Amino acid sequence: MASVSFSQRATSKDKNKLNSIYVRFREKDFDAQIKIPNLACKSSDWKDGKCKNSALKMFPTDEETINTQLSKLEAKILEAFAKEQPETNANEWLKSVIQPDNNIQPADDNITDNVIEYFAGYVERKEKIVTKNTLKANSFCKSVLERYQNHLLENRKSFKKLKFKDLSNTFRLNFEKYCKNQHYRLTTVNKITRTLKSVAKDAQSKGIEIHPHILEWVNLSSKDKSKPKDPYLSFDELKIIAAKEMPNNYLDNARDWLIIACFTGQRVSDYLNFKDDMITTTDDGKRYIEFKQQKTGKQMRIPILKEVEAVLEKNDGKFPRSLSDVNFNLFIKQVCKIAGLDENIKGSLSTKIGEDEKGDSIYRDVIGTYPKWQLVTSHIGRKSFATNFYSKIPIGTLMFCTGHKTQQQLLEYISKTDNEQAESTAEIFAKLDY
Repeated sequence: MASVSFSQRATSKDKNKLNSIYVRFREKDFDAQIKIPNLACKSSDWKDGKCKNSALKMFPTDEETINTQLSKLEAKILEAFAKEQPETNANEWLKSVIQPDNNIQPADDNITDNVIEYFAGYVERKEKIVTKNTLKANSFCKSVLERYQNHLLENRKSFKKLKFKDLSNTFRLNFEKYCKNQHYRLTTVNKITRTLKSVAKDAQSKGIEIHPHILEWVNLSSKDKSKPKDPYLSFDELKIIAAKEMPNNYLDNARDWLIIACFTGQRVSDYLNFKDDMITTTDDGKRYIEFKQQKTGKQMRIPILKEVEAVLEKNDGKFPRSLSDVNFNLFIKQVCKIAGLDENIKGSLSTKIGEDEKGDSIYRDVIGTYPKWQLVTSHIGRKSFATNFYSKIPIGTLMFCTGHKTQQQLLEYISKTDNEQAESTAEIFAKLDY
């Protein structure tokens, strides 16, 4: 359940000194805490999250007491969260609620019932309170809808512009059919419809008429037994990769990051940004990496496994040289090719399928049989960690390390085949002497 609380951090033993008041908002894994600007209280007047003197004002000229201001702020935060349902960047979102004047406000002409035009103002307003990945998802959704609108303009003489009141279940069925013809994966279509639903709810909050169907939209099942599971690197393969001599420094550096990826279980946006000062050592000698996940904002503290420790020792106690995720994706394919991972397996590979009306290349994932090294991407580290340690450590421990909120989310990362699952199960029972 969502909650708002207020606290102080005493910076002096002087109880008559004004101390800042902090607000904390929590709802499941969404946790944010920031300082409230222009509001403070003496520590001698503060107790249990409010001012002991209920009549005390920050300044004599204030119209409202400190407690009244806090009470109104609490209601404002809860109302804003219920309306916006933010997913990431918790502190930035909370700051935007408390200091709305700092946000970019949409122009009046962005408040329109035209879906495509409304997106412009929506993205602009969200720019400072969501992550880059969320902004990218919003922009991608807008671009696909624009192409679909152009498709309708070309094929339906009566069609003019896409309006929010047009977003019925019939629209969704036709849109999904269009996306299928464009070779979009169902998971991608689900992301688009989720984003569109959020934008429609935002439009409704501003008095724009929307079709009631969109409020009931849920994700379509993306389970497809014909779709091959994403590959992972087994412990044996990782040993081969770690021991293989690389022909140059940049591939050696990429190989080090790949080992780190497979033994930390984090997203590429996190592990490629690991810094030396994130390493902490406890009194008993145990070493950890402390960081905040970019996607979720969750504070993480994961143990440094021996394979990661070996990479650090190789680099004089530091993380390898930084590199971009684009180069990382390119380099680790070469690393795995050199390591001999050329077994042909079924998978999906990004392949050019044509060009759009502007002449730009269109790429989609095409299912086929490819050498394993060609299917290796930056995401294989997270897949490998979850798959390799699944059934070897308690699932709660595995979820703690990966930062997954639910078992269902974690299980989507397990890439073992049915035969591999059966072998793992047999091993577990054997250890129990059954």
